[in-house]
Amino acid sequence: MKTKFTIGFWAFMLWGMSSFAAGYQVLLQGNRQLAMGNMGAALRPGAGSVYWNPGALGFLDKSAVSAGVTFLQARVDYTSLEGGKTAETDSPLAAVPQVYAVWAPQNSNFRFGIGFYTPYGSSVSWGDKNWPFPFLLTEIKLKTMNFQPTAAYRINDKLSVGAGLIVSYGSLDLSRAMQYPVFDVNGNLVGVNPDMIRLNGKSEIAYGYNIGVMYRMSEKLHLGFNYKSKMDMKIEGQDVLFNDPKNTMPMRIFDSGMPQPAAWTLAATYMPNSQLTIGAEAVYMEWDAYKELAFEFYSAEGNALPKPYSPSVSARNYQNSWTLKLGAEYIANGWLSLRAGTYYDMTPVEEGYLTAETPDVNRLNVTAGAGIQLSKHFSVDLAFLMINGFERTQKTPAGYTKSLTGQKVPTYPIGKFNQNALAGGITLNYIF
Repeated sequence: MKTKFTIGFWAFMLWGMSSFAAGYQVLLQGNRQLAMGNMGAALRPGAGSVYWNPGALGFLDKSAVSAGVTFLQARVDYTSLEGGKTAETDSPLAAVPQVYAVWAPQNSNFRFGIGFYTPYGSSVSWGDKNWPFPFLLTEIKLKTMNFQPTAAYRINDKLSVGAGLIVSYGSLDLSRAMQYPVFDVNGNLVGVNPDMIRLNGKSEIAYGYNIGVMYRMSEKLHLGFNYKSKMDMKIEGQDVLFNDPKNTMPMRIFDSGMPQPAAWTLAATYMPNSQLTIGAEAVYMEWDAYKELAFEFYSAEGNALPKPYSPSVSARNYQNSWTLKLGAEYIANGWLSLRAGTYYDMTPVEEGYLTAETPDVNRLNVTAGAGIQLSKHFSVDLAFLMINGFERTQKTPAGYTKSLTGQKVPTYPIGKFNQNALAGGITLNYIF
């Protein structure tokens, strides 16, 4: 079987949260960085630099370990354009982990690290009975987890470079309402029955890379560059499940995929004195890789099915977008650092293509937190994040489809959408 989903990334991970960054990106890779407007490519290095900028690791003086978790409560609200009916997603508390470790051998300019983190993810459940588009989606859980071995080299006192191999794994669990035809013994259509279809599968392992450069222009001004490559993940030969055991539809196996988009980051930090650090960061996401969402269905014997059963293709046509960040850190005394920031997250979803699995909006987010030095070797990072989504209305969907009963239904939901979330996290750091 050959997947038809060769372009685009429609998957996202988490342990149960709604996607809240642009598209379906998850920006919870470190609580020190989260507290400073979610920027980290030009900050003084730590174990978390494995993700944010491998090039910064060359300036890390000692070996370090960092382990954290960020808790998120997210919600998507929907209001119909006619009658003002409302619905909202079920929003269980989610926990997103991050783990990093760096070895800094003495008398060497090399540094070696590993990281486990979640770059993309989503879990959206329209369990509310008022949700009017169950045939588009009732629930989706898409997960990715990245493992990244990394190496860095400090070329001189001003310049360091680094790179990491990304090994990514994901899974998909999608449910939506549907109708299936009922035929008599002569093959004539005699009726249509409702049912719920569920697509559940795991991806093949995908590979990519994360490269970075840190340049210390002066003692006060540091510049950072980071590039994370696109990755193409594939789901092949996974199960199609039905609630009704009498369902006569021949589809029993499906193929799909989940490529991850490339990201470019430029950052700078400025330290006017020994206590204050201020910084800015711009991230350019190549979301135009996500052109369409497609499934290829097969019979239980592995035979490709004809239309209307297969393939199922729906345009997404994402556009490239920016995330702009500002952050600051103030060292209040020898044991306490105060942090704050903000960032503007631009949606890559064009007008008409807003979907039930990613009802995406622009967001202006506010962050705050603190670093607490408990001993010479041990410290704690605390972070808080408030996601403020801008309400978005979709009046004219980009396309319509016909049900088995001949009804014209929108391929993309109509109505008003908004996303809001609160997050808080803690990270434990140990320097050897």
